Amino acid sequence: RKMFCQITDADGKILSTIDRTYDKENDKVTHSSVNGNEYTITKNDDGIIISDKTKEADTEIKTTHFDDPDATETLKAMSKDRSYADEPVTEALFDSLPADTLLTMKNNIKAIIPLKDDLDSAFAGALDYLLCKDDNFVINHELGHSKDSPRTKDGNLLTMPKGNVIADTEEFRKNYVAEKAAFIKAFPNYEEKFISYFIFSPASKPQRGRKETVAESNAINGIQPKEPELLSVRTIVLQRYFPRTMAVLTNMMNPVAVENQQNQKQD
Repeated sequence: RKMFCQITDADGKILSTIDRTYDKENDKVTHSSVNGNEYTITKNDDGIIISDKTKEADTEIKTTHFDDPDATETLKAMSKDRSYADEPVTEALFDSLPADTLLTMKNNIKAIIPLKDDLDSAFAGALDYLLCKDDNFVINHELGHSKDSPRTKDGNLLTMPKGNVIADTEEFRKNYVAEKAAFIKAFPNYEEKFISYFIFSPASKPQRGRKETVAESNAINGIQPKEPELLSVRTIVLQRYFPRTMAVLTNMMNPVAVENQQNQKQD
C-alpha cells in the first residue's frame, strides 16, 4: 500500500510531503517506509525485529514488552467507564502498524492496556500508558500525544513540564491561531462536535484544542488513514481549512531521510 499527500500554498510552493509505503512480503516479513526512511519488520517466536535501513540499526521488541498486569489494574481503578479487554493486543499491532509507529511505541510507551472499543482509546500521559484496541488511526492519534509530551534526555516524562514539545512551539501556534480565526469567521455557527474538539477549548483546559490538533495530524499521516466514519469529517476540515497548520505538523513529526533532503536541495 502507498500513501502520498502533499500540501502546497496558493502559488504552488510545496509546504509538506508525507510519502509512505507498507507491504507484507509474507506472514513473517513486512516492509514499510516514510519519507525515504526504509524499514523491515521480521517476526520471530519472541516478537519482532525492526531493521532501520537508513540508520543501519536493528531494534528488538518482544511480545511481552508492553505487558504490565499492575498497570492494567491501576487504569481499571482510575477509569471504570472504559471497556477493558482480557487478551493483549500487542501481536495484532505488530501485524498492522508501520515500523516507525512501532518504534515510537517502543520509545514512548511503558505499557499497553487492551480495550474492547477503539473509541475508548487514550494516552495516559502521566504514566506513559497506551489504552487501545487495534485501530491504526486511533493509535496514531494517541501516539501523537506521546510525541508532544516533554521528556528528559533518557526518554522519561518530565514531571513539571513548562509546555508541550509541539503544541507550544511558536511556528505551530502562529499558524493554528490564524487558521482557527479564519475558520470561525467563515463558519461562525459551526457546531459539529468533533471539530469543536480541535477549535473550542474549555476554560479548564485552554490548551486542549492545540494538543488535539497535534495528535490528529499524527493520525492523519499514518499508513492507513481510514478513521471511524463518525470521525472522518474532522479530518476533512483540518486538511482543507488548516493546511499550513497541518504542513507544519507533518514536517515536525515525520522526518525526511538525509539522502532525500540532499536530493531535494540538488533539484
